[in-house]
Amino acid sequence: MRETVDNLYSLCGKFFLFLIPTLLLLAGCSSRVSHKAESREYYLSLENKLKDIKHEESLKELLEHYRSVNDRFALMLCYKQLGKIQRENARFSDAIASHQEGLTLAYSLTDTIEIVQALNNLGTNFRRIGALAEAADYHYRALEHAEAYSGKLSPEGKKNRVVSMNGIGNVSLTLGYYDDAEKFFRLSLSDEIALKSPIGQAINLANLGAIFEEREQYDSAEVYYRRSMEQNRIGDSEMGMGLCNIHLGHLYKKQKLYATALEHYTKAYEQMDRISDRWHWLEACIAMAEIHLLTHNDEGFNRYITRAEQTATEISSPEHLVTIYRLQHDFDFRLQHFDKALKHYKASEALEDSVRGVQKANRYIDLRLNFERDKNTRSLQRIEAENRADKMRRQITLYLVLIAFAFALIVLLLLWYAYRQRLRSNRILRQVERARTDFFTGITHEFRTPITIIRGLNEQLKDRHRLSESDHERYIQVIDRQSNRLLSLVNQLLDITRLQSGSDRPQWKRGDIVNYLRMSVENYQLYAERKQIQLNFQSGVLAQEMDFVPFYIDKVVSNLISNAIKHTPEGGRIDFRIDTSQNETLLLCVSDTGVGIDPEDLSRIFELFYHNERSTDDMGTGIGLSFTRLLVEKMNGKIEVESTPGKGAAFTVRLPLYNRNKENILRLEKSERPVADSALFSASAIATANTERTDEYGTEIKPAANANPNAPLLLIVEDNADVRLYLQTLLSPYYQMLTAADGEEGLAVAREHLPDLIVTDIMMPRKDGIALCTELKQDVLINHIPVIMLTARSTDEDRIAGLRCGVEAYIRKPFQAEELFITINNLLTARRLLQEKYTRLTQDTAFFTGSSASQENRMPHEIASAHGNSPMPMEEVPPIVAASPENNVATGEEERLMNDCSAKDGATSATGSGIPAQEDTKTGTNAVERANLDFLNDVVALIDSHIEDPQLTPTFVASHMLLSLSQLNRKLNAITGAPTSLHILRRRLIHARRMLGNPQYSIMQVADLCGFTDSSHLSRAFKKEYGITPTAYRNQ
Repeated sequence: MRETVDNLYSLCGKFFLFLIPTLLLLAGCSSRVSHKAESREYYLSLENKLKDIKHEESLKELLEHYRSVNDRFALMLCYKQLGKIQRENARFSDAIASHQEGLTLAYSLTDTIEIVQALNNLGTNFRRIGALAEAADYHYRALEHAEAYSGKLSPEGKKNRVVSMNGIGNVSLTLGYYDDAEKFFRLSLSDEIALKSPIGQAINLANLGAIFEEREQYDSAEVYYRRSMEQNRIGDSEMGMGLCNIHLGHLYKKQKLYATALEHYTKAYEQMDRISDRWHWLEACIAMAEIHLLTHNDEGFNRYITRAEQTATEISSPEHLVTIYRLQHDFDFRLQHFDKALKHYKASEALEDSVRGVQKANRYIDLRLNFERDKNTRSLQRIEAENRADKMRRQITLYLVLIAFAFALIVLLLLWYAYRQRLRSNRILRQVERARTDFFTGITHEFRTPITIIRGLNEQLKDRHRLSESDHERYIQVIDRQSNRLLSLVNQLLDITRLQSGSDRPQWKRGDIVNYLRMSVENYQLYAERKQIQLNFQSGVLAQEMDFVPFYIDKVVSNLISNAIKHTPEGGRIDFRIDTSQNETLLLCVSDTGVGIDPEDLSRIFELFYHNERSTDDMGTGIGLSFTRLLVEKMNGKIEVESTPGKGAAFTVRLPLYNRNKENILRLEKSERPVADSALFSASAIATANTERTDEYGTEIKPAANANPNAPLLLIVEDNADVRLYLQTLLSPYYQMLTAADGEEGLAVAREHLPDLIVTDIMMPRKDGIALCTELKQDVLINHIPVIMLTARSTDEDRIAGLRCGVEAYIRKPFQAEELFITINNLLTARRLLQEKYTRLTQDTAFFTGSSASQENRMPHEIASAHGNSPMPMEEVPPIVAASPENNVATGEEERLMNDCSAKDGATSATGSGIPAQEDTKTGTNAVERANLDFLNDVVALIDSHIEDPQLTPTFVASHMLLSLSQLNRKLNAITGAPTSLHILRRRLIHARRMLGNPQYSIMQVADLCGFTDSSHLSRAFKKEYGITPTAYRNQ
């Protein structure tokens, strides 16, 4: 692998030599693209400036300027704006010529957006002169380019597409193809809505209204005209609103609603009068004249028709003059002014002939434009050929770059693959190492525990004269049970090794599997009955021939049933069911009503040395289920597990009925019977089946008769019943004993009885030893109790984890009894010395007479809350008196105590109360000593705050500390060796001794202020404590 990676690195070096020129080429291309983007921004600003120019002369001057500097893009924009101005002035031929020039320039620049706009402008020009075929051609060509544009989804691309469709729709509307026109207008309207363009929406809505008007669907037409009016109002378009009013007026005029029509025409006229577009203003003015003609308002007609004729003559609009002369003819004819009517009729006909002449001229222009268009087409073809060649060169460059990057990507992928392979190899090595470590850790734990029991009880058996006959027999049974357990463990390990290595040679037999399994289950009936568990056998078939390995089946049944019995409580039920399926498979299911398995543990249930943490029984070896899976897989089967926590578990084994890969399988002899697990059916196992169930944990065991009646109280927390038995027999002659089966139960027993020392294992169900110690050291009531961790876990990590959580000693199994005794003796001795220090410290005059600033104003219920207890209703007590300056000096005893603490955590602080400084860790011996000092500080502060009260009792102090009297006495006895009542008396005497130094207080006043009932009571207590009367003390 390393050689492959080195070759890949060499290949990458050569590749990057080729990649550098390619990147430089890309940089040049990027520069040109950036320049093009900058030019585009410049011409967009130029286009906005050109839109503000409304005079042809100014635009023609700019054309000459840009032609002289050969700025084709600017020329194209100038021609576009010039054509629009010419079209607005009804000079359509000039507009067509200008827009054609702009189109030619757009093609030469290959600017798709400008090409589309030029084609749409040409289409609009031809539509205005009535050349609908040419108009449709240009609009369709514009739509084709707009659809092919790469940025057609951009706002600008969509707008060009909308203009094209709108133009096609107008042509279709003019030619009477209303359905086609409606389709294009609606498509255009949807895009305008997407663009959020109110003016564009107004145009298309008005066009849709015109379609419905032509269809004589006046109601629908009015709806669309009014919607168009609303969009024009949003877009603030005076001309648009004016055109909508004209349309609505036409609509009402056709329905002979002349008054309503006049109202809309008047609004349109006023709106058109405010804009500079005279051509559209003529539409409103002519409409006003026509409506006055229809309503016989001669004065109004004359006024508006005169204005219309004057404006149409000024802008040279023959189309409008034809309409004007026709209306004047109708007006004169109605008034019977036949001479004037004839004159206006002739003028109208003459102008119509002129318009036809213009149309003929336009057809000539069309021929010329066709010639120019063909010429431009040839030019465009040449330009397109050049563009294709340039595009081909760019594509070749792009392909080369893509090939280079593809090659780079392949190299990087190979490097990544090599890196992943190396990570995978390292991960596999770590997994193998972790599996090996876990294996040896587990097997060490499983070997050390039985060996500890066997060695310890063997030592006890050597001293026969101290043992009764029943104890002797009991020890023999325990040794026998643990020996069988060791033998079973070794046999399972050897079987697993043979199965994994493939050296096992199974003996396949063919026989009745139903009868064989029935006999196997019967072997475990006695053991289940001893545990008061109901074991049921059920079969869906009476008999079934099957190929199987008897030894494998025996082990599978033994492991599944023993596992179910172990995790099923008294009164529970175990069902052993077998059945067959249609695909020649035997189904074997073992279900129980036990504690079940947590969902997160189901995926790990078949791992080697796995333990179900919910189990409250002996945790077992953790080998059986892993061994069972190997056996099932060796018989080409599968094993599955389902469980509901609190309701039980069900193991299902699926085995094929016939072994197709094995020939000449022997018949199962009738004499061959299932073999049960000897470890389960030894005499000692049967005899002690109920004993393990009926152990009463937490029961106090008195020491032997010749032991000290005031012996310390020890708590043993151990899940293995035999280990508990061994420790009881070892320690009970010298100590009082309490036992618990797991950490959770041990914590409850410790809080109730406050033992002097705890001995605990690490690996236990429900709550392990580490969690037990952590919670214990954080509980103010029991954090003073020293802990010895006695475990088969022998790794440094386990030892460090125990020490980190505050364990005072760590002893590995198997251990010497003398080692355990010495450790217990040392810890109890150290605890006694610390009690003496605390006692001397609390008797000092300067200790606890004042507190730090943070302690001054704390109420007793606040003091209790600081220790994690909930507050309770109580009468308000006065705050603690602040320390005086002379009491802030630490005494010699305080200094010695602080020095002891500083030797352990490296830092203390004298705050007037001699309390050690805060340390960084949350647990540990230093933290416990600091917590004990804090507890003493709170108790003494509470006593001092009520020192004048003669009714101050231990019960009062316990209630204010939120503890029971027995718990408070046990706690104070544990850390100082004195009960609460003695603490109260000593604090009264300390205050009295200090006040006796002040001559202004009499003996009676001192007794009263210190809570004594009278001066004689003070004298008796003072002399008993200090060996001198108060009067003699004052006179010294």
